[in-house]
Amino acid sequence: MTRQTKNTSRYMAAKIVVQTATIKLVCPACNQIPKKPKYLYLSCNHSYCEACLEKIWQQPDIACLECGERAVFPITDGPKRLPDSFYISHLLDELAQKSADLKCEECKDVSVAVYRPECGSFLCNICNENYKISCGHSKVEMKPKKSMVWPAIDKNCTKHNHKLKYFCDKCEELICRQCTTAKEHSDHKYSCDTVKKTASKHRYRLNQIVLHNLDDMNRDLTKLHSNIVDMKQKIRKQGDEVVTKVDQHYAKLQTQHDDKLLESLMEQRDQLKQQVHDLVLHREKALVLQLQIVEMAQDEVMDMIHLRDVLNIGSDQELLSVKKQAVDGMEHLKVIHNKVNTRPLHSTTIEFIAEPPPQFGQLFTYANPRTSSIVDLPDHIFLGKETEFVMVSKDCDDNLCYRGGSRVFAQLESNTGTMTYAYVQDRNFGKYYITVTAQQAGAAKLSVFIDGYPIKGSPYSFIVSYNYPAVNKPTKIVDNNGTIGTTRSIAFGKNGMWAVTDTSNYCVYIYDDKDELLRKFGSKGSGAGQFEKPFGVAFDENYHLYVSDSTNNVVQEFDIDGNYLSNFGSKGTDYGELDDPRALEAYNGKVYVCEFSNHRISVFQSGDFCQVIGKEELSKPMDMKIDIANSQLIVCDTGHKHIFIFALTGECSGTFDTKGIRRNVIPLYYSPCSLNIDVNGFILVRDLSNCHLRIYDRDGNCIHECGSKGVKPGQFLAPFALALSPRGSIYACDEGSRRIQIFSTS
Repeated sequence: MTRQTKNTSRYMAAKIVVQTATIKLVCPACNQIPKKPKYLYLSCNHSYCEACLEKIWQQPDIACLECGERAVFPITDGPKRLPDSFYISHLLDELAQKSADLKCEECKDVSVAVYRPECGSFLCNICNENYKISCGHSKVEMKPKKSMVWPAIDKNCTKHNHKLKYFCDKCEELICRQCTTAKEHSDHKYSCDTVKKTASKHRYRLNQIVLHNLDDMNRDLTKLHSNIVDMKQKIRKQGDEVVTKVDQHYAKLQTQHDDKLLESLMEQRDQLKQQVHDLVLHREKALVLQLQIVEMAQDEVMDMIHLRDVLNIGSDQELLSVKKQAVDGMEHLKVIHNKVNTRPLHSTTIEFIAEPPPQFGQLFTYANPRTSSIVDLPDHIFLGKETEFVMVSKDCDDNLCYRGGSRVFAQLESNTGTMTYAYVQDRNFGKYYITVTAQQAGAAKLSVFIDGYPIKGSPYSFIVSYNYPAVNKPTKIVDNNGTIGTTRSIAFGKNGMWAVTDTSNYCVYIYDDKDELLRKFGSKGSGAGQFEKPFGVAFDENYHLYVSDSTNNVVQEFDIDGNYLSNFGSKGTDYGELDDPRALEAYNGKVYVCEFSNHRISVFQSGDFCQVIGKEELSKPMDMKIDIANSQLIVCDTGHKHIFIFALTGECSGTFDTKGIRRNVIPLYYSPCSLNIDVNGFILVRDLSNCHLRIYDRDGNCIHECGSKGVKPGQFLAPFALALSPRGSIYACDEGSRRIQIFSTS
């Protein structure tokens, strides 16, 4: 059966239900559908509203208005004691249920809300008000009635015929003593307890879940329902006022003696009046649809109010039987409540602006927050730099506004909660220019409001970049007059001296704080003070220098003059052994060794192994830095292409990928190879594959990106080591072009 056939069947079924009981559904006294139908208690069994019966009761002779039958004996009881007309109530319920899926006969859009028995019309609320029928016709409201189905409670267990004295929290069911030892509950030893104890445990909690949330939701929905109804009335009233202004303006223009001009003005007038009618109708229908959603939510609330009564006065067995239903029902209600808009979808603003002939005038509506939005939102903005955003305003019908006048407010919130208020300029042609200066780098949100309500898409998320103004242009290049080789690691001492390893020349260079070469030491070999592939380098608190050899699998210790002192490590996979050691860090008497092939960070003290970090998380760690301020170890992992953050005790506290700012344009391949931490706590990462330098906040947001492939200043062929001087300058090794570029960040 097709959908159209099904809808037709439902429609006919609903009509048949009403048409067979048209007379019975109407109260003979008020000619309306009785809200509380009751029998008059005469032999005719005709039904009346309870309110109409109150009036009939005040008459000396009680008679049926439908058939004229009179009471032949005195009736002493009041109308409230008369029996309810369950037959009429049943017909009304059946009609409401069968008409729930029908659409209005007039507009074919909104769901049916009213049935008019005399003419057999199914209409929505708006069409019902506009429908030109006799005012004496009655109507039946088509609001579906729902009731919560409560689970039946058995006194005895259906399996063992024993009393249900226990409740299994895991299975959410009442059970008997024998059930506790049965197979399905045998492993639920700590989930089963007596009904009384379990009910006592859950009663307070359930009341907290249902009582407090329910009152807030009911209050919000009731207020919203009232606001929507009020807004609907205001929209129609304002539409009438605008039509009156249009007519008044035309009356003034009738003094024109040009018949052709008058004909044109009349045509424009009629078009504007039709536009007003269409606007009002469109907005009313949107409000009616919203009203239906609110009423559905209110029905859900009423169901939960009934459940609340059960929780308050029900027995222990009844409470436990509806426990799951109460929790699930409230969760479902929260979802519905969150989806319901907190205010009416449309505003009342429609204005007519008169114009001199040959023009007549135009309609104008103010900006609507639901349709207005920011255009061309950037991925990131710079810290401390004034940034301008443009908000394009639209009315509630999604049409562009060509005039200003709306109250627009904006503010910028950083990821730490710092608020910065924006300056909003209304240029009076529908666009609003929002200017703000970010005070803190990292993730941020821009919230924009019209008349106190957030605009479409608000709050907008983006990144505030820490501004490195000179990163793209080096202030100095170090290449030892063309003799420097493949540089792999840089380390700074507290006095500004720095060291760099050179794998192709099998040595270590030491420079002073003015970047002048002081000395070099080392030669090819596997003995003391010799290297096969010097890789990592680090200064400790005593200005001793540690150098790792990724081929000899050893870490050697030297004094500041390059004299050999000691070594530790040998090739292997056991703790204390090394396999392809790379980056080094020395802190608080310990040396941290980044093992590329053993996929871990090994920690040594006085040459003895004492700790391992990242054994479960890492895959090919390449570089690391200790963040002293936060007592953390930041690790660059080329295997996962991630940055890992560890506590110095070894626990992993975070991780993020290194794809860059434009995450929607992911490189085919990327390989983070080195990192460092600046004075603001931001993480600098070098990318070996695409020659980028990226700067991240602690949440993994890329807040700056620069660099490209090449041999020009600021470009790289094969970037590797990265370090920050005590002055904040960036030292970047490029093993491809055999040079070290120095960038100032001040």
